[in-house]
This record gives sequence, C-alpha cells and structure tokens, in this order.
Amino acid sequence: MKNDVFALKNNELIHIEKAIRGESGYCCCKCKEELIVRDGEKNIKHFSHKQDSNCKGGLETSIHLFAKQVLSKNKKINLPSLDINKINQGDLYEFDEVICEDSFEGIKPDIT
Repeated sequence: MKNDVFALKNNELIHIEKAIRGESGYCCCKCKEELIVRDGEKNIKHFSHKQDSNCKGGLETSIHLFAKQVLSKNKKINLPSLDINKINQGDLYEFDEVICEDSFEGIKPDIT
C-alpha cells in the first residue's frame, strides 16, 4: 500500500520522516513484509510494499500502534465532545498509569 507513514524497525515504530532511503530493515506493521522507503520527485515520501504484496490495512494498523504509543507515553487524551449518555463532554482525561495489551478476565484490551 502506498502512503504508509509508519513502519517497524527492530520492533520500534518509525515515522517516515526518520526513515532513510536505501536503508533496509523496515517492515509492515500488519503483515511484517519488508517495506521500501520511497522518496522521489513525484510523490511525497512514504513506505511502500513490494509490487507483489497483497497486504491490506498496514496503514490502519500502524496508526493504531502509534495511538497506543502516544497514549502510553503521555498518559492523557483529549476527547471531542459527544452526547452519548453524557459519557464524554469534550474534556481532557489524564491517567496515573497506562497498560498496553494486558489480559483482564479473558479479555485483552489494547489499553487499560
């Protein structure tokens, strides 16, 4: 998929702006296939699968991982206003602790 902006390298999430063209070791967050750094004159800099890849959803998976990383690091989130049983009225929520991928009563939420 073109226009992927994140990849994994050595199990670390890397943004395309920190990637180096010609360097190897970048892989898709979803399928784990090798990605190529594209940085030409016609298109914006992005990660790309090889031509024969059937991977779908790499961008969504990488953004999902990035969101968990940001929430884990900052321990706060500013939610937009939604009027669903007055659960969220557009406030900033701060947390003492953020736990990623921990099982709880047979359920494994992304973040607790």
